[in-house]
Amino acid sequence: MTDLVPDISDCDREPIHIPGSIQPHGCMLIAESRSLVIRYGGGDVGRMLKTDAWIDRPLADIVGEDNAHKAARVVQITPKKAFVGTIETPNAAGLDITAHVSGNYLVLEIEPKTGPAKSSGELLSFLEIASGAFDRATTLKSLCEVAAVEFRKLTGYDRVMVYRFLDDGAGTVLAEDRRSDLHSFLNHHFPGSDIPQQARALYVRNLLRVIPDVNYTEVCAANRDSIESLQEVRLQMLL
Repeated sequence: MTDLVPDISDCDREPIHIPGSIQPHGCMLIAESRSLVIRYGGGDVGRMLKTDAWIDRPLADIVGEDNAHKAARVVQITPKKAFVGTIETPNAAGLDITAHVSGNYLVLEIEPKTGPAKSSGELLSFLEIASGAFDRATTLKSLCEVAAVEFRKLTGYDRVMVYRFLDDGAGTVLAEDRRSDLHSFLNHHFPGSDIPQQARALYVRNLLRVIPDVNYTEVCAANRDSIESLQEVRLQMLL
C-alpha cells in the first residue's frame, strides 16, 4: 500500500478459508472417515460434550453408536453432507449433529438444539405451501424473493438474503426478508474487491452461511496448527 491509499488486493491474500476458529455457539469434531477415530476438533468440546478425553477416541464413544453409524453413511451419499441426529443431554434440549465429508475426514458440527422438532405433518405442509409459492414465481427475482420469505419462515432467522455474483466479480442482493427493525441490504451492490476470490469460492461451495449471532467472538480450534494444515476442511460454522 502507499502512505495514504490501502492496497485492496491484500484482501485476496487473507487466508479466510483456513481461519482456525469457529463460531462459539457450537463445537466440531473431525474424524478419519475410514477408522472413525477423532483426530481434530474445535470450540469448547470438553464443556459441550462433558469430556476432556476425546482426541484419538472412536467417534462412537463421544457421540454414540447410532450417530457415529449415521455420520459414516454420509461418505456414501451426495452431496456428502446431512443432518445426523441428536445427542441427548440431561439439562438441555440436546445437541444437534450435522456431518459432511472433507477429503479423507468426516466433519461433525455440533450445536445446541433450539425449540421442539417439527412433526412430519408440519414439514410436509410447509413444503407444499412453499412449493406452490415457487410455482407462482415468474421471474428469477420473484423466485428469490419467495425463497427468502419461505426460508425465513422455516428457520426463524432475523434476516435472510439471496446474493448473486455478477460476471465482473461484483455482487448484488437480489432478495431479502428481515425483521422490521433491521436496516435493509436489498438491491445493494458490492464491488468485486469487497468479496475476494477465496471468499467467493467459499460461497460457491457452501451455498448457505449461518450466523446465529453477528456480535460473536470466535473461539480457536483445538489442535489449531493441525487444522490449519487441512486445506480442504470447510465448515458452516467457520468464520
